[in-house]
Amino acid sequence: MNKLFHTLLAMLALGHAASAAQSTRPQAEHHLQLRSVAAADLLFQIRKKDSDFNHPALLPVTAEDVLAALDTAGIEEAIVISSAYLFSMPDLNPNAEYSLVMRENDYVAAQMAVAPDRLTGICSVNPLADFALDEIQRCAQRLGLKGLHLDFGNSDIDLRSSSQISTLAILFEFLEVLQFPVILHTRTRNSNYGSIDIKLFIDKVLSEAPTLDIQIAHFAGSGGYDEATDRAMAEFIEAFADGRLEPSNLQFDLAGVVVAPSANQTNQEQTRRLNEIEQLTLRLKQLDPQQVLFATGWKDNGLGSVDTESININTQNISRLLPLNEEELAILFQARSSLLD
Repeated sequence: MNKLFHTLLAMLALGHAASAAQSTRPQAEHHLQLRSVAAADLLFQIRKKDSDFNHPALLPVTAEDVLAALDTAGIEEAIVISSAYLFSMPDLNPNAEYSLVMRENDYVAAQMAVAPDRLTGICSVNPLADFALDEIQRCAQRLGLKGLHLDFGNSDIDLRSSSQISTLAILFEFLEVLQFPVILHTRTRNSNYGSIDIKLFIDKVLSEAPTLDIQIAHFAGSGGYDEATDRAMAEFIEAFADGRLEPSNLQFDLAGVVVAPSANQTNQEQTRRLNEIEQLTLRLKQLDPQQVLFATGWKDNGLGSVDTESININTQNISRLLPLNEEELAILFQARSSLLD
């Protein structure tokens, strides 16, 4: 075993492991994804383009899968997100795009109906699609879904494009009128993503939705916590400090963010991972505790289905690796999203 791994991990968890073991369990899971058979097939085709991909076909994710994972983790309720945005990825240019998007959002509505007391369904679209506003209104008023998911990376949003910023501003003004909450994956494909992108987004787009409830997915990144994600978070925190944003309207989820170093990594990789967790903790403590949400997202297991243990693993990583006291952990584990009201 790598001695540095154990030494660094012990230093990070010193004085915390005993209290964490007694802390409360998460009350809600704020970020899980559903997918129909069609979405599973599409995602599999996308992943096959990676030369290193060598896995069996992906299975759909159903309400029963989510409920099994929640029961395994001792959690009562979850926000479940549509994969409809995948059908609008500009890389794919699929035929009958809007009908596929509608069908996927319909799927989420049907799955939510399996356990409406435990599952809160969220639709999704590509915000640049011609039908985006129509589909948002359909989801809110006809399907009974509770909010919208936007993924800037998969939708290939360029926050430095004035025309795309204008389109997003119109969409967020529409959401403000509807009071339709948003779960937002802000990370773009720009290799220099960070403070510039988030500043433009705050000043030009979020200014059109001053009272809208927004959940920033993955702590403004896409998993883990690297320098680009930290630059983005620094801009959000500065906007709270100077009054451009109202803290009570924005929350940040930890889906895929707290990743433990592993014993098979090099000393340098382990050190970098722990330094990232230290920087994440700094940003976390700069926020109001009520702004941070427990969330997992999940990875597929080697059989093409979701890993029902992933929520438990995430709970353990957060409890063990973030140097939070028991009271701080208890707040983090509460069900606090407006989407669960």
